[in-house]
Amino acid sequence: MERTEGVKVKDDEGLLKKSIKKLDQKKKSSKRKWDARVEGEENRKKMQQQKRSDNIKKRKQDIKQSKFKKASKKGRSIPGFR
Repeated sequence: MERTEGVKVKDDEGLLKKSIKKLDQKKKSSKRKWDARVEGEENRKKMQQQKRSDNIKKRKQDIKQSKFKKASKKGRSIPGFR
């Protein structure tokens, strides 16, 4: 009846299976890309945090060294530092 009215009837199994498979592949691809993006973000965050902690540690050491230098210039002897 619908065909006589000019409406497209979607009853071809091959085409329906093909379209469903195409949608599934698209979903899998999208999921893979998203997972890669999330993993990349986590790695970037870890690297930034590591860089930050290294910089803080370096700054603490530099401050400590400068204090030792000033103290040794004034004549104080500090064990472990010349």
